[in-house]
Amino acid sequence: MNVLRRKWQGLPRGIVVVMTALAIYVPLLFIVVQSFLSAPFFARTKSFSLEAFAFIFSDPDFYLALKSGFILAFGLVAIAIPLGGILAFLMVRTDLPGRRFIEPLILVPIFVSPMVLGFGYVVAAGRWASFRSGPSS
Repeated sequence: MNVLRRKWQGLPRGIVVVMTALAIYVPLLFIVVQSFLSAPFFARTKSFSLEAFAFIFSDPDFYLALKSGFILAFGLVAIAIPLGGILAFLMVRTDLPGRRFIEPLILVPIFVSPMVLGFGYVVAAGRWASFRSGPSS
């Protein structure tokens, strides 16, 4: 009886893992397949092509966005790693005053969606959110 209970004990966890994987990878599969089609996947007249990739790679704005993305990523890494290391050291190795208040604040970026943060930045910046053209009139 005990062996049977242990055998089926991991089943709910396995079902959750499989369902989560399906929820993530099925839409991703549709996106990848769609990127190689000449029309939407539900259209009758479609064929495999690389037109979408040719369109993207011929656009100069793509390379500007790629460059900006890399600059942003490396800049954030240069800030996040030392800051995370210092905070981890302070939280674990020292008797930091206010530790009960600071610890949940460290976890906030994990739980707040980047999309929500981005929207908040745009709203907070207002007219100054357009970095290329300056303030809008």
